Amino acid sequence: MVTPADQVVAHPSVFVNVARQAIGLAAQDHIVIFGVPPDRPETGYGYIQAQSSEAGVAQVLRFVEKPDVKTAQDYLAAGGYFWNAGLFVLKASVWLQALQVFRPNILEATKRAWVSRSEDKNPATPFVRPGKEEFATTPAESIDYAVMERADRVAVVPVAIGWNDVGSWDALHAISDLDGLG
Repeated sequence: MVTPADQVVAHPSVFVNVARQAIGLAAQDHIVIFGVPPDRPETGYGYIQAQSSEAGVAQVLRFVEKPDVKTAQDYLAAGGYFWNAGLFVLKASVWLQALQVFRPNILEATKRAWVSRSEDKNPATPFVRPGKEEFATTPAESIDYAVMERADRVAVVPVAIGWNDVGSWDALHAISDLDGLG
C-alpha cells in the first residue's frame, strides 16, 4: 500500500475496510487506486475517470491532470470522475513487472539503489535506506505518468473516508479546530 504523507483520513475504520477490499483486488494482479468522490469542482487535484462500476469497483478509463474550473464543473456534473488521492495498493511483483514494461530505466536505477542499501539492525525500529548516490540517478517522474496511465489492470475503488490532501494552508485550515476568530 502506498500512502502519501500529506493526507488526512477522517474516517479510519472506513479506510481500513476499503483497504481490505483493495488488497483482495491487488491479490488478483490489479493495481488498485483509491478515488475520492468529488464534492466540489476542485482544480487542485488530478482526476480519475472510471467506467461504470459493479460493487464499488471500476476500471480506470483515464487519468486527467488538474483541470480548469469549467472542466472540473463538467466532471462533477457528469459523474464517473474521482479525485486522485494518490493512495494505491498492488503487489510488488506487479509493480516490478509494470516498471520493466513501461520504464525499465526506473527499474534499473531502483535495483542499483537497493543493492547498495544500508540497514539499521535494531529489531525494534528496522529501517532500510537505498544507496543515496544510486537513488539520485532514478528518473524523477510521477508514477501516474510512468506506469498508472499505461497499465491495463488498473481499478479504482471509491473511498468516502473524509479525505483531505493537506498540501496548502487553506487545506490545513479546513481540517483544523478553529478558535472564535477562525
